[in-house]
Amino acid sequence: MKKVGKIMLVAFVVIIVTIFLVSMISSAVFNYKVGKEIDVFLEKQKEVEVATIPMEKLGHLPDPVQKWLVTSGILDREMAYFARSKQTAFVRLDQNQENWMPLEADQYFTVKEPGFLWKAKFKIAPFLHIAGRDLYDNGTGHMLIKFQSFFTVADATGYEIDQGTLIRYLAEIVWVPSAALQDYITWEAIDETSVKATMSFQNISASGVFTFDEEGNPIHFIADRYGEFDGNFIKKPWSIEMYDHQFIDGYKVPTKAKITWKLDNGDYTWYVLELEDLEYNKLEKY
Repeated sequence: MKKVGKIMLVAFVVIIVTIFLVSMISSAVFNYKVGKEIDVFLEKQKEVEVATIPMEKLGHLPDPVQKWLVTSGILDREMAYFARSKQTAFVRLDQNQENWMPLEADQYFTVKEPGFLWKAKFKIAPFLHIAGRDLYDNGTGHMLIKFQSFFTVADATGYEIDQGTLIRYLAEIVWVPSAALQDYITWEAIDETSVKATMSFQNISASGVFTFDEEGNPIHFIADRYGEFDGNFIKKPWSIEMYDHQFIDGYKVPTKAKITWKLDNGDYTWYVLELEDLEYNKLEKY
């Protein structure tokens, strides 16, 4: 019996070591591939012409948008055409999940041609993780999720992903306010504190509503976005609450946010984030 016990112990140790080594190698491969995608993103930005933004550039916009952009600190300075950020977050992958998983993410965001690359690592247990990469490039979305950076959990493309990533980009211009001035976004006033924004790029168009506080800070966004529920893509209301606005690298932006799906059976808040770093026009990888 002692011999059997030793054999089982050795086998257990071998399995654990194997999982650990596979995870390390897979993480390195995943990071290398995503790193190459980031390199392409950065290379595209080297040819962007940068100019300052005078007040006259805001004249055609609804009053709430003008107030937001002035409050954000966008005027009379070099336009932000690129941003990189770090965030920590807690995430739930199911509406009934009680435990939140910690997450760390890096994101790269482009303005002249709209795009982003989000790279994340979810910690689900000691030595166990999920690696994720969400990409919006040339009007096309691609969501990739891998367990232990190796086993593919999701590899999604198609119209619904394209629409969803476009909506996400539109919502996240609150962190890069200069994107609000680009031709691919149009604005329509609703009232003194809310506006409808429509983004059209590469034959896909979608709209959402931004709400601002009395100071002009963006505090809420909502839009109908495709999401996968019970194996099917369905368009549902998707919202972001934004708060704790602070100046970072010269711009006033929300440093915390909460993302929620508005489902038939109630709200599903699945992502709560906090910015750890935000830099503009710094064409370098983290």
